[in-house]
Amino acid sequence: MATARKLLGPDAIIGVTASTIQEALTACEGGADYLGIGTVYATPTKTNTKNIIGSSGVREVLDAIADAGYQVPTVCIGGINATNLQYTVFQCGSSKKQLDGVAVVSAIIAAPDPKAASEKLLSLLRPAPPFQNATSNHDDALKMLAVVPDMVRAVHEQKPLSHNMTNLVCASPIPIPLVQKTNLVAGCSKLCCQRSSFGWRISYHGGTSNDTPFCLVPQSQKRANKRG
Repeated sequence: MATARKLLGPDAIIGVTASTIQEALTACEGGADYLGIGTVYATPTKTNTKNIIGSSGVREVLDAIADAGYQVPTVCIGGINATNLQYTVFQCGSSKKQLDGVAVVSAIIAAPDPKAASEKLLSLLRPAPPFQNATSNHDDALKMLAVVPDMVRAVHEQKPLSHNMTNLVCASPIPIPLVQKTNLVAGCSKLCCQRSSFGWRISYHGGTSNDTPFCLVPQSQKRANKRG
């Protein structure tokens, strides 16, 4: 930051990308004009990112900046597009400090109509999302709980075909046995399959296709590829 300021001068607007609390605080101390906090999600724009921190990581950085007394403007960056913008901004928001905006690249540059894509993103950013003011009360929760026994009973009686997309159960770091047991307890006829292309075939049997995707770690993916 000090080198950039020396080269560009006191009037230049200099932003710094920060993926950790320490990076953010160091940038603020060094006089950054704004921070890009992320990477929030994986993005094709930059594949050599150091950390994918998600919305919770952004909140932690925002809290640390506020606790340190800095008023530096902030945006989140990494994988933001029209489908996740509102939820991302909402979930990243801290009670101590809110984001001032978002940084977007591929959702605009790679769009067939960049101008229309930009206008769409701006329209999603400006108003408060409809779910932000959604409220629920104790009575609503009781009503939801009241229908659970009937739902479980219906599943048990009909025994739908449940398609679990496991992507090689042993290779996944997710506790998949919990998902499998849940389906069995509910009375589903469980089917484990590695290929998403089989999903359409299951639909012809009149059952429910319950797709549960899991990601493989790179080493496991390599082993899976060798096995074909």
